[in-house]
Amino acid sequence: MHESCLDKVRIFIDDYLGEFKDKDLSVLDVGSMTAIDSQKSHRPLIADTHWKYTGLDIEPGPNVDVVPGDPYDWMEIPDNNFDVVLCSQVFEHIEFIWISILEISRVLKPNGLACIIAPSAGTVHRHPYDCWRYYPDGLQALAKYADLRVLESDIQKNPVYKKGNIWKDASIIVQKPALDDRSHSERHVKNILAKMTLKKNITRGDIESIDFSRQPGGESIIRQMEGLGAISRLEKELLISQGAMRVKSRIIIGHLREILRCMRKPL
Repeated sequence: MHESCLDKVRIFIDDYLGEFKDKDLSVLDVGSMTAIDSQKSHRPLIADTHWKYTGLDIEPGPNVDVVPGDPYDWMEIPDNNFDVVLCSQVFEHIEFIWISILEISRVLKPNGLACIIAPSAGTVHRHPYDCWRYYPDGLQALAKYADLRVLESDIQKNPVYKKGNIWKDASIIVQKPALDDRSHSERHVKNILAKMTLKKNITRGDIESIDFSRQPGGESIIRQMEGLGAISRLEKELLISQGAMRVKSRIIIGHLREILRCMRKPL
C-alpha cells in the first residue's frame, strides 16, 4: 500500500474516529492481504485502539481473516456488522464495483463510516484485473447508488509524496444512514437483485425467493457526522511543508555556493 493511502486513512481515523479510540469498534479491511513482507496494511493504524480488526480478501494469505466463497457475496459476514470499513487500492481491480459498494453498505452498521481510496490515474497493474480509474464524481456516483451519504470526496492534485504520485488518489468518506425498517428492507432487496444480475439465467423462483424483511443488527455508536475536509486539508499541509523544504533547500544551496566561491578565492 502506498504512503499516500496510509496517510489518508490515518487522518480519517484521527479526525473522524479519534474520540472512539477507547471504545469498542469493529473494523473491516477490504482487500487486506499483504502479499510481500514490505507491503504495509491498515492494521498498525489501529494498534493503539480497542477496536477489533478483520481483514477480508479473495484469497487466503498474510493479514487475511475472512475469505468469502463468492467475492461479490460476503455470506460469511452478517448484515449491519461493522462500525468502520477501510478499502485502499482495491476498487480499480474489481470488475463489478457496483456490487462491491452494495456489500460494503450491507455490512456497515447504520451510522457506520467507510473510507475508500482508489487511483484516478497511473499505469496498468493487474491483480488480476485493472478495470477502473476514478474522476471527481466517480466514487460519489457509487456512494449514491449504494445510498451512502458522502461526507467528503477529493482527488490528490499535487505531487506531495516522494513515491506514488502517479496514482493521484481518489478518496471518499461516507456514512451509512440510520433508516426506518421499510428503507432498510428496500436496500436489502436492492443488494440481492444486484447480485442476481451476475447470474447467467434469472428465474421467476429467484425473484419469488427474496426475503423482504429487515436484517438484524444494531446501530453503530458513531453518531451522525458532517464532513470535516480532512483529506483535502492533508494535501494542503503536505504542499506547504514541501514548499518550506524547497525554500530551505535553496538557502542551503546558496550558502554552499558561497562557501565554494570563498574556497576558490586566493588568500
